[in-house]
Amino acid sequence: MIVSPVCPRSLSFRPLILPSSSVVKLQVHRKSRGRATAYMDGRDCGELLQGEYIEVRKSPYPLMCVNRDDLAAGWALDINQLLQFNRTFSYPHDTPFSDDDPTSREE
Repeated sequence: MIVSPVCPRSLSFRPLILPSSSVVKLQVHRKSRGRATAYMDGRDCGELLQGEYIEVRKSPYPLMCVNRDDLAAGWALDINQLLQFNRTFSYPHDTPFSDDDPTSREE
């Protein structure tokens, strides 16, 4: 389970990685001056009043995922090639400002 702060007030608030057996309880303090709105995966799940809480735990229903055996040869490689990640800059011998380019000449 990953607990990640949204818009933290400080860079010291880092995501927490917890064991899958963890149960996290998020509670609005009884003496809080306001309410809280709960969002799960970007969806508004409602308001919590003073003293109310949400418990988050692993679902008893697994999420089935499809994984390829050859991820390096799949979509990740395609994106890396398209965006040219982890490549150094290289320039051809004939640059756009070579003597053969009529737009580079001064008049």
